[in-house]
Amino acid sequence: HVTRDWSAYVNACQLPAIHIHGTHDPVVKIETVRDFVLRHPSARLEEYDDAGQLVFYEYPERVLKAAVELLDAHGPSDAEVDLVDV
Repeated sequence: HVTRDWSAYVNACQLPAIHIHGTHDPVVKIETVRDFVLRHPSARLEEYDDAGQLVFYEYPERVLKAAVELLDAHGPSDAEVDLVDV
């Protein structure tokens, strides 16, 4: 089950994307996210085996650390993102 298809946004982005997802999310199953990431080479998945739907609220430090690492590796100076009207 997916609440929204984010493919157009990911495809329009020239930077890598990180998908942080709790494996116990009852709304969007981890299999769906794994499939999405496999279809988008610029995306990577960070799974949180001990988290549910609200990963950021459960583990804000871990999520922010992953975001900072992504930005450090692909800083704003590299950013070229086209906004997509979906």
